[in-house]
Amino acid sequence: MINRFVASCGHCQGEFILRVVVPHAKTEGMLFCCPHCIAELSAGITLDLSVPKMDLHPVHFKLRQWAGEQLPAVVTISTELPVHREKHVLPLTEGGSPFLLMVKELGPMVLDWRAKVDGLQDLREKAFTKVSALLDRVRSGDWGRVRQILEREFNEHLPEPLTEYAVIYCSYRVLNTIYAPLMTIEAVAETLDEYFQYINDCISRRRPEYKRLLELWSVGNEFRSFRFRVLTALMRVLRNFDAFIAGLLIQEMPVPLRARIDEFRIYRNDYDVVKSLYQDLFELVSQSLLFFGAVINLSTRGDPWHYFNGISSYRGFKKAKAFERFKILDETPRVAAVLGAVSRPMRNAIGHFSAEYEPCSGNIRYEDGSKLNYLAFLGEFFAAVRALWIILAIVEKLDLDMCHLLRGSPGV
Repeated sequence: MINRFVASCGHCQGEFILRVVVPHAKTEGMLFCCPHCIAELSAGITLDLSVPKMDLHPVHFKLRQWAGEQLPAVVTISTELPVHREKHVLPLTEGGSPFLLMVKELGPMVLDWRAKVDGLQDLREKAFTKVSALLDRVRSGDWGRVRQILEREFNEHLPEPLTEYAVIYCSYRVLNTIYAPLMTIEAVAETLDEYFQYINDCISRRRPEYKRLLELWSVGNEFRSFRFRVLTALMRVLRNFDAFIAGLLIQEMPVPLRARIDEFRIYRNDYDVVKSLYQDLFELVSQSLLFFGAVINLSTRGDPWHYFNGISSYRGFKKAKAFERFKILDETPRVAAVLGAVSRPMRNAIGHFSAEYEPCSGNIRYEDGSKLNYLAFLGEFFAAVRALWIILAIVEKLDLDMCHLLRGSPGV
């Protein structure tokens, strides 16, 4: 659905037709430029999905209902779908629909994408409060309180008998429903099986050493702190999932269309949110290698702190630069394909404030003059969100093994 208005710029008073695609998910706002004077204009979006109905709250411009008149300037806005830079600035009716263009380009895949977006939106609207309450308790590692909220809010997930192991397992199953629309179980299993082979080897061949490693993590603050940050990031991702649904679409595009991505742009007003989350997700990937690498080392070299690249201590690996830490992934190509997709150069550009979003072009521009389409950046952001799921699985497995091997709670 496209809503049409006549907009007048508050800076130059120039008028233009504003065509806004009603989003599928609740979106905070949009950002674009006046086609006459290139001034930045923005609008908040209030979306009533039960109607559906969209209200705009313009900043630095005014709106009136479109009465069918023709104006020489047209701006077509979508916060979720790629907008063709040339086709969608044409006057009516040639301007066309971004959704119909994507259907033409991608076929049924667009409908699959729409179903995933609807699933995420339904989860956020109906379950966010109780999932947040569960997350607060899981972050603390207080499994007794986790059990209370599972019994009160998620009783359909509880097996009998309800051991502590079952409580931990059930709580992570609930949290993993956040990702259910995004990755197939087969894709996740293929990646995690590679990591679990090392875990299982440690349990079967090096159980005493593995228990000592778990004891080290269980009594210290580092693992608890890491779990807290991972689960906090998970909730931030759900709260801001609108930011990566375009990235999900980009990731699933066929290669020939993705190669033409610069023909398109998107009109979002969330670069500050996305760049902060992206940077935090990169750091979580880097920190996860402290735990991930120790398990690989114990399995393959009999010592959790003996790294294949010559580092021979936990302190040395912790102090190593990110690119050195990531070398541990050379031993796990499937996991590397997911975790390694989180770009260190992008993180550095964001962290050093040498990349900024340019609303007029729809690109991220670097200090050296190079650029990256914001749509492509959202694709990279989705890759970071996908990596978080693998990290969550690593945290879950460590929590389960601590429960089973250290506290003797029977597995399921």
